[in-house]
Amino acid sequence: MHNRTRDIFVGLTAIAGVVGVAGLMFLFGYIPKFLEPGYIIKVQFAQAGGLNSSSRVILDGVDIGRLIKLELQPPPNRGVIMTAQIRSKYNVPQKVRVTVAGKLLGGSPALAFYTDKLTDDQLTQFLAKDGSAVLDGQIESMLADVTKKLQAYMDPAIAKLTQVADDFSILSKQWTQVGSNVANLTEPRTMQQVESGEKSANIQTLLARSDQRMAELKATIDHINNLIGDDQLKTNITDMLKQTTQTAAEWEKTAEKTQQRADEVTKKLYAMADDMSAAIQSSKQLIDKAATGEGTVGKLLNDPKLYTNLNEAVLRLNSALDEIKLMIQKIKAEGVNINL
Repeated sequence: MHNRTRDIFVGLTAIAGVVGVAGLMFLFGYIPKFLEPGYIIKVQFAQAGGLNSSSRVILDGVDIGRLIKLELQPPPNRGVIMTAQIRSKYNVPQKVRVTVAGKLLGGSPALAFYTDKLTDDQLTQFLAKDGSAVLDGQIESMLADVTKKLQAYMDPAIAKLTQVADDFSILSKQWTQVGSNVANLTEPRTMQQVESGEKSANIQTLLARSDQRMAELKATIDHINNLIGDDQLKTNITDMLKQTTQTAAEWEKTAEKTQQRADEVTKKLYAMADDMSAAIQSSKQLIDKAATGEGTVGKLLNDPKLYTNLNEAVLRLNSALDEIKLMIQKIKAEGVNINL
């Protein structure tokens, strides 16, 4: 084999090795700086926290870039300013939480961005990609992170325990008041103290008053029993009932008689009304005839001669009556027995 051919094969083998190594590096996530495009974000920390210029940058656990430079703040400022290169396809919210995410079992820490506390509106407000974006970060230790998560889990339980303690305290106060009220209700008191207003009534005075009322009720019942058992009272009540029955019967008879008499009087009134109606009708007819000149009365009213003759007859009758009276007086005076 010629030297030239051998050199060609050696060169091809070296190139293949370099390409293989580069492929493996790409497969494991390594991208050379000159091949990794993106935009710049600067982050300020009080300290580096174990980060270096090759540390990765993650957003909610997803690798989005890497740190390319760490440097101290120029005096009089303090702390560290880090420059991160973020791949262009990823957008970082403005209010993102920035910290250092350490590995639990060793390994290099990473610059971590978290959006767990952002609202929906804040999630759509992104940092500028012109290199002017600056964020403030806070390093949280693994213990502090665990403590915070544990605190987040324990807060609801602690709140419930606090509520239970408050409820128990309120219940204790209520039961204390109940006990005080029960003691007040069962305290021995006399009726004189209650009636004088010195103390208020309670169960003791209520029972005493109930006993007093029961005694009064028993005395009343005994008195009623004595009255019911009195033979004389029974006799009087029986007689009174009999008299009441008789009186009612008499009132019923009287009412019947009154009804009969009322019926008779009503019939007589009806007959009298009929007679009066007939008399009124006759008078009306007589008046009508007199007004028209019919009959004797009509002629008397309308014929002056008849009235004059009637008047002369009346005068002669009066004269005759006067003569008869004088004759009678004369006969009585002379003693002649004449029975008229």
